[in-house]
Amino acid sequence: QIGYALLPHICSGKMFGPDQPVILHLLDLNVEGVQTCLTGVKMELEDAIHPLLKGVVCTGDASTAFTGADFVIMLGAFPRKDGM
Repeated sequence: QIGYALLPHICSGKMFGPDQPVILHLLDLNVEGVQTCLTGVKMELEDAIHPLLKGVVCTGDASTAFTGADFVIMLGAFPRKDGM
Protein backbone atom coordinates (compact mmCIF):
# COMPACT_ATOMS: atom_id res chain seq x y z
CA GLN A 1 0.00 0.00 0.00
CA ILE A 2 2.85 2.40 0.73
CA GLY A 3 4.47 1.94 -2.66
CA TYR A 4 1.11 2.23 -4.39
CA ALA A 5 0.49 5.53 -2.59
CA LEU A 6 3.90 6.92 -3.63
CA LEU A 7 3.52 6.23 -7.35
CA PRO A 8 1.28 9.19 -8.25
CA HIS A 9 3.65 11.56 -6.41
CA ILE A 10 6.62 10.21 -8.35
CA CYS A 11 4.77 10.37 -11.68
CA SER A 12 3.47 13.91 -11.09
CA GLY A 13 6.93 15.41 -10.57
CA LYS A 14 6.64 15.95 -6.82
CA MET A 15 9.68 13.76 -6.15
CA PHE A 16 12.17 14.53 -8.94
CA GLY A 17 10.84 17.84 -10.21
CA PRO A 18 8.25 19.01 -12.71
CA ASP A 19 10.53 18.56 -15.74
CA GLN A 20 12.01 15.12 -14.97
CA PRO A 21 10.52 12.24 -16.96
CA VAL A 22 10.44 8.86 -15.21
CA ILE A 23 10.38 5.21 -16.17
CA LEU A 24 9.21 3.07 -13.28
CA HIS A 25 10.58 -0.41 -12.69
CA LEU A 26 8.19 -2.18 -10.33
CA LEU A 27 9.66 -5.27 -8.62
CA ASP A 28 7.65 -7.72 -6.57
CA LEU A 29 7.50 -11.47 -5.97
CA ASN A 30 7.70 -13.58 -9.09
CA VAL A 31 4.32 -15.17 -8.36
CA GLU A 32 1.49 -15.12 -10.86
CA GLY A 33 -1.05 -13.35 -8.62
CA VAL A 34 1.44 -10.69 -7.55
CA GLN A 35 2.61 -10.03 -11.09
CA THR A 36 -1.02 -9.76 -12.21
CA CYS A 37 -1.54 -7.05 -9.58
CA LEU A 38 1.56 -5.20 -10.79
CA THR A 39 0.19 -5.26 -14.32
CA GLY A 40 -3.03 -3.75 -12.96
CA VAL A 41 -1.04 -0.98 -11.27
CA LYS A 42 0.77 -0.33 -14.55
CA MET A 43 -2.55 0.00 -16.38
CA GLU A 44 -3.86 2.42 -13.73
CA LEU A 45 -0.77 4.61 -14.05
CA GLU A 46 -1.02 4.66 -17.84
CA ASP A 47 -4.74 5.49 -17.67
CA ALA A 48 -4.05 8.41 -15.31
CA ILE A 49 -2.14 10.18 -18.09
CA HIS A 50 0.89 11.40 -16.15
CA PRO A 51 2.88 13.45 -18.71
CA LEU A 52 6.19 12.67 -16.99
CA LEU A 53 5.62 8.91 -16.99
CA LYS A 54 7.52 7.54 -19.97
CA GLY A 55 7.25 3.84 -19.17
CA VAL A 56 6.51 1.15 -16.60
CA VAL A 57 8.36 -2.16 -16.30
CA CYS A 58 6.74 -4.85 -14.14
CA THR A 59 8.96 -7.73 -13.12
CA GLY A 60 9.73 -10.38 -10.56
CA ASP A 61 13.43 -10.40 -11.50
CA ALA A 62 15.79 -8.10 -9.59
CA SER A 63 18.30 -7.89 -12.45
CA THR A 64 15.59 -6.64 -14.79
CA ALA A 65 14.29 -4.20 -12.19
CA PHE A 66 17.64 -2.63 -11.35
CA THR A 67 19.22 -2.52 -14.81
CA GLY A 68 19.52 1.09 -15.92
CA ALA A 69 18.06 2.49 -12.70
CA ASP A 70 19.39 5.86 -11.55
CA PHE A 71 17.38 5.91 -8.34
CA VAL A 72 15.94 3.04 -6.30
CA ILE A 73 13.26 3.14 -3.61
CA MET A 74 13.14 -0.10 -1.67
CA LEU A 75 10.04 -0.67 0.43
CA GLY A 76 9.17 -3.76 2.37
CA ALA A 77 6.28 -4.69 4.51
CA PHE A 78 5.27 -7.56 6.69
CA PRO A 79 1.64 -8.31 7.48
CA ARG A 80 0.66 -7.46 11.04
CA LYS A 81 0.20 -10.28 13.51
CA ASP A 82 -1.43 -10.40 16.92
CA GLY A 83 0.40 -8.21 19.40
CA MET A 84 1.99 -5.92 16.81
